[in-house]
Amino acid sequence: MTKSTTETPESATSPVGHTVTISANRRAYFTEYLSACPSKNRCTRSELRRVMNVYPYHSYAKAKRKRLRAEGT
Repeated sequence: MTKSTTETPESATSPVGHTVTISANRRAYFTEYLSACPSKNRCTRSELRRVMNVYPYHSYAKAKRKRLRAEGT
């Protein structure tokens, strides 16, 4: 039996460590960091902004992907 959750994280962190708060509409806006970010090309091709959508069950899906990688599936 699989445990389900509707947990949604309160913040998101970019690959280089920039942390932003997730808005009420479940979006994380990294716009303020984009112009000076040395790793911008890893996240977006946009010159203006980077927005990440965080959906319900995000934590569950992330944990499942991690477990599958560990099993070699």
